[in-house]
Amino acid sequence: MRSKFLSREDVERAQKYTKSNKAAARFLGCSYTHYQMYAKLYKDNEGNSLWMVHRNRGATGVGRLGYNIKKGQRLSHPLTDILNGLVPFNYSENLAILKHKLIYEGFLIEHCYCCGFKEKRVTDLKIPLIFNYKDGNKNNWKLENLEFNCYNCYFLNVGNVFSDNELKAIEDYSTTDHFKQQNTPTMDYIETINKIKKMDDLDSVMFPRK
Repeated sequence: MRSKFLSREDVERAQKYTKSNKAAARFLGCSYTHYQMYAKLYKDNEGNSLWMVHRNRGATGVGRLGYNIKKGQRLSHPLTDILNGLVPFNYSENLAILKHKLIYEGFLIEHCYCCGFKEKRVTDLKIPLIFNYKDGNKNNWKLENLEFNCYNCYFLNVGNVFSDNELKAIEDYSTTDHFKQQNTPTMDYIETINKIKKMDDLDSVMFPRK
């Protein structure tokens, strides 16, 4: 089988949309050694090889922690084929898996492409980001058409994040009141706590008075 020829434009395009040489090789759909041979062949204006320029030993910008894909969870098509527009992305695919793989492989940086927001939620260390399609076409999954937006930037620049029904459910405080009623301590629980407190003044032990 004949080896795939990589032009200078191919290497530069792959490096434009990736954060490391390994990610660039995956972007082009070839082995790392094959990509390395061509990337070392082409030089920039200062005489440095494109492979050397694109080295990223510290993996800066490549998100990995917390984005390992579970066994058995995979896309039905290679990620590079989807991002190059060779196959239409099927909405039956798991968007969460696609999002994780884009970050893990270094194709997209895990932050808002509008304001740079990247604060992690304390509960699960996830950053609240939404897919945004630059041309408005949700069937266009080419890499240059994809970016992440935070909820605020998506609302300001694209539209509503939630539907009217979803907003109504979120703002329905009667549900919150019902939840509080369900979680109100029972009399048996209160009586038990009072009995414990009477035993050697446990309250003064737990909360020392100054």
